[in-house]
Amino acid sequence: MRKTIFRWLGREFVSLNCEGNSAGTVTDETQHIFRRFEEELKGDGLTLENTVRTRLWAIDRESRNLGSNERVKILPGSARSSSSSYIAPGYFESPARVSLDLIAMRPSGPDVHKYLKEYNPPITPCAT
Repeated sequence: MRKTIFRWLGREFVSLNCEGNSAGTVTDETQHIFRRFEEELKGDGLTLENTVRTRLWAIDRESRNLGSNERVKILPGSARSSSSSYIAPGYFESPARVSLDLIAMRPSGPDVHKYLKEYNPPITPCAT
């Protein structure tokens, strides 16, 4: 897990990157990554609902599709964010089949919430 906290345009962001553990299925790997993200964000007083962008990297098309499908299940409703997915086998430093980047943004106040703008008709990803 790599973590960077940075400020941009007066806001605080937490950037996380994690490769899968190559145990079980691609779905298992993706779930494991998001559990790790959730724990890491919790330590900073954030949750997956603070996610503003994800990028998924995969070794092949099947892994990309499985990982992307699981990401949609894990980040529903207000946890949705802008997202992208790539097939890039050379990206990996381990036997993992998926890797994810996540950026979360700290709200500027207690009553400030993320605004999602959906495409019409809705598609994945949303148009934040």
